[in-house]
Amino acid sequence: MITECREKGRKRRRKRRREEEKEEEEEEKEGEKWRGKNGREEGGRGGEMERKEGREEIERRRRNGKERREEK
Repeated sequence: MITECREKGRKRRRKRRREEEKEEEEEEKEGEKWRGKNGREEGGRGGEMERKEGREEIERRRRNGKERREEK
């Protein structure tokens, strides 16, 4: 009886540990997706520069689009 309870407890702990490890691995994978070109996470200098370049690109496209519309 006592050994059965111990075994059940061990199984539960192992199961929890496995689930926690899986969750940690998934979080790490998600973190890798959001890293910038230089391997830094967003919010770091690398990510900030990328965002700034992206904004400039969007503004340039907008200006080009307006100019084309005005030409027509």
